[in-house]
Amino acid sequence: MENLFIPETSRTPAVRLDYQNGKLEFSGHRCMPETALIFFAPVNDWVGKYIKTTSNKTTEIVFNLQYYNTSSSKSFIDIFKTLEKLVIDGKQVILKWFYDEEDEDMEQNADDMKDSLRYIKVEKFTNPQNGE
Repeated sequence: MENLFIPETSRTPAVRLDYQNGKLEFSGHRCMPETALIFFAPVNDWVGKYIKTTSNKTTEIVFNLQYYNTSSSKSFIDIFKTLEKLVIDGKQVILKWFYDEEDEDMEQNADDMKDSLRYIKVEKFTNPQNGE
C-alpha cells in the first residue's frame, strides 16, 4: 500500500500517512478547507484500506494544528473512530495531540477528543512559545 502525502496550504494542513511505520500526521497552521468532505476523501479511503491490511501492532496519530473548523472536527472524529477498529482487533492506537501551551481552546479540544474516543489513548503535549 502506498503512503499518502498532501502538502500544506494556507487553508489545509500537511497530511502524511505512512503505511509501513503506522504513523498518521496532521500538521500545520490551519484546517479549514472549503469542503471538508472533498479534502478528507483520500484520507478516509487510505484509512479504510489501512485498517484492513496493516500488520502494525501500534498506530500513532500525530495531531499538531493551531486551528481547525467545525467541519474538519467532524472529519477528524470520523477518521479516529475508524482507527478505533484496530484496537478492537487487539492493536494499539495512540493520538499525540500537540498544542501551544497558552492555547486553552486547543487543550480543551484534546480533552473533548479524549472523551469522544473509547479505545484510542490520547496524550497531550505542549509546544513551547517563541521557539523556546
